[in-house]
Amino acid sequence: MLFAVVLAAPVFAQDMIAVGWSGSVYALDSYTGATNLLGYGAFGQNAVAHDDTGGLWSTSRGASGSVYSLTSLDPATGAASTAAANFSDVRAMESAGGTTLWAIVDGTPDELVTIDVLTSQVTVIGSTGYTGVQAIAALDGVLYGWDVNFGLLTIDPATGNATDVDPAVGGSGDVQWLARRSDGKLVGGHNGLYEIDPSTGGTTQIA
Repeated sequence: MLFAVVLAAPVFAQDMIAVGWSGSVYALDSYTGATNLLGYGAFGQNAVAHDDTGGLWSTSRGASGSVYSLTSLDPATGAASTAAANFSDVRAMESAGGTTLWAIVDGTPDELVTIDVLTSQVTVIGSTGYTGVQAIAALDGVLYGWDVNFGLLTIDPATGNATDVDPAVGGSGDVQWLARRSDGKLVGGHNGLYEIDPSTGGTTQIA
């Protein structure tokens, strides 16, 4: 299970970093799907994002299955350091500017929140109205989300309310992350890598 974020600069010719639930951290080529194992972070990684200062952030889940942490990742080695314990069950993260991240916290329904990575403060923006949101990404001034049942959503960053881009196009569990690629395309994936049409939510497999 992979979750990816765009890198500020390529690593081993790959332009994103992806994390896996088992703790693995990879450099990922978002054009070909090629990966290079960088190392291991923490078990239960379920999201990854960088802030605007270059910090790389992820999540972890304790052995009990109910204790979550915010972690800082070393982009060269993948090593994880705990930034905040007893954290929220975060399913997706995206830069919101400066040292703030947008994030999706699992719930019934899921909530849009912000995370101040300097203080680890979580601020609830509001309910998305959906329960399967596993990914978010900002593209051309729009915050997008992906619900595994309903597909591509737009999310109001002021209220958290989400809207299905095209109700006729359903979701897929094979999209667990979203990111803006360097050419301006919206991409996402899980076991496969896909280009996603932001106007319809349709997916085209790349690799």
